[in-house]
Amino acid sequence: AEAARRIGGDGQAPQLPETGDAELANLAHVFNETSRQLQSRRENQATLLAGVSHDLRSPLARMKMAIGMLAEEFSSPLLDRIEHDITEMDKLIGSQLELARAQEREMAENTDVDALLVDMVEAAEAQAPGRLKLHSSHTSCLATLAPISLRRCIGNLLDNALRYSSDSKIQVVRRQFKGIIFIGVRDHGPGIPTHLAEVVFRPFYRIESSRNRTTGGSGLGLAIARQLAETHGWKVALKSRSGGGVSAWLLIPEIDSAPNSR
Repeated sequence: AEAARRIGGDGQAPQLPETGDAELANLAHVFNETSRQLQSRRENQATLLAGVSHDLRSPLARMKMAIGMLAEEFSSPLLDRIEHDITEMDKLIGSQLELARAQEREMAENTDVDALLVDMVEAAEAQAPGRLKLHSSHTSCLATLAPISLRRCIGNLLDNALRYSSDSKIQVVRRQFKGIIFIGVRDHGPGIPTHLAEVVFRPFYRIESSRNRTTGGSGLGLAIARQLAETHGWKVALKSRSGGGVSAWLLIPEIDSAPNSR
């Protein structure tokens, strides 16, 4: 049952032992073969997407350079608009490339989670002064995990909160309970309807009432965060807050907790 659930989630299901009576052994063999085929298709899709995204950036760079040279000789709102659109296309392609790379598992290493969060909050504060505050439990938090993927995952959650919560305050929370690390990003934006709490993780999905073109973004931030989490055995979930806004939670299970955490 757990292996079947994994196929429906991150697609990285463990292979079942092909033992026992003939019927069970055959069933396990079919399951394992299906799992291998699905994983192969996922990898091929990610490779294709990464290749196409990479190839598209070269002509875009040349177009942007040409527009820049024209702008030096001619001042035109149309040229400014074209340059802006090219920049947005480049960002979208970059997000597509990041989504593809999110399926690649990163090597884990001993990581000071609190130091990482402090660094990320300070960096975000430089762009949104006075809006962020970090709340961490008094005990230190050391874990063996993928630090770059953790940064990317939390960074997308922070970017989502900053983008959709106007000028309101944002809290970053770190807790640890029964061996599980909880990292939360709480905003005071418009919130998300309960029935859409999972739908918003789909690539390019937007809630039109609050997440429209005026907010910018590619619509891939949450999808990337979810893919990064699933690739490394973590979980990401959103929950609307009773007082308004959204809490985005990243759960890192006990298997990633380092022995020297305390």
